[in-house]
Amino acid sequence: MQNLKMGVHSLRDVIQYEIPAIFRRQHLNRDVIIGLIGDRGDGKTLGGGIIAGCDYLLQNEPCFSNLEINMSFNMDDQTAAKYGLAGGIVEYQSQKLDMVKFLRFAPEYQGGVFFIDEINIALADARRSMSNQNLWATDVGQQLRKLQSALVYTSIHEMFVESRIRDMTDIFINTKDVALSPEGLAAKKKPGLEFIWTIYPMSRKLTGVSYQESKQTIKATLHGHRWWGAVNTLQRQDRQKYKVPLGSSGVNMDIIENPAITMARSKWGWLYKAIKQLHDDGYTEIHSEELWEYLQVRERKLSRIEVGRQLSDMNVKTWRHTTEGYYYAIDKFDLSRGYPDEEDNKEAIIVR
Repeated sequence: MQNLKMGVHSLRDVIQYEIPAIFRRQHLNRDVIIGLIGDRGDGKTLGGGIIAGCDYLLQNEPCFSNLEINMSFNMDDQTAAKYGLAGGIVEYQSQKLDMVKFLRFAPEYQGGVFFIDEINIALADARRSMSNQNLWATDVGQQLRKLQSALVYTSIHEMFVESRIRDMTDIFINTKDVALSPEGLAAKKKPGLEFIWTIYPMSRKLTGVSYQESKQTIKATLHGHRWWGAVNTLQRQDRQKYKVPLGSSGVNMDIIENPAITMARSKWGWLYKAIKQLHDDGYTEIHSEELWEYLQVRERKLSRIEVGRQLSDMNVKTWRHTTEGYYYAIDKFDLSRGYPDEEDNKEAIIVR
């Protein structure tokens, strides 16, 4: 029997026809940027892995990641026969991403996708080992076009994403676990079974109309039970798998988180929460002394220098007033409400 699809020479060429891409538009260039936003446990790493896998790995294109992603498919004979092939097991793996090379847009990273978990943490660690900080000043979008590569990343909140990446992001996805919603808690739903995606088409690459023009989002549901066990952290070394029906075939996926990223997120999770609270309350700046008190730096026995360095990594900038000392600026960017009006800006004070 002749193959039903052009270019099908092996089982690796078949999977892309059985499991369709999610956001990929084959007639467009690869240089799309997708950001997944959500709190810890809301499925952003899982969602990013699924997008990178379905849209690129299964297309036989490389995935360069600071995570380890492994996908395997047990294609049954009946499904494979449609393509004139015999059944068997097909495996796909991500390639380890060197963040310093990524910042330099090394030419070996071409024709695929970068998937970077907790992008601000990963970028900060890489920058500290670089002698020339100006390399990253190059336009991100232009470099991705040169490399013919896409970028998928995750972050706790959009305010923490570096503006050069944020401004170039084509699609933002805010992901939430239904189990952690008021309705989910009332119904005693188990976590990891269902995620709600609120999709923001920031550019025209997804729908033909940008979010700025339409102010319309797209709601989607990711059924996590199909992917349960896909993400492994330092606390989960059992390397559980998930299975998804593919005819009578089996699908396995394994995502192993980067230990350095996991540890940094654990160490500074409280700081992200504190700054996000200032952001949510509408504050746009805070004096350094007020900030140290608000963060209880002394009580936590932390160095101001260390905390200040971490704030810089989190896209929290500092500036010096001519007479009043240092202030920290709280980024206003918020997908759900846009930029607040200037007259709504507030300076943070400590409320006792």
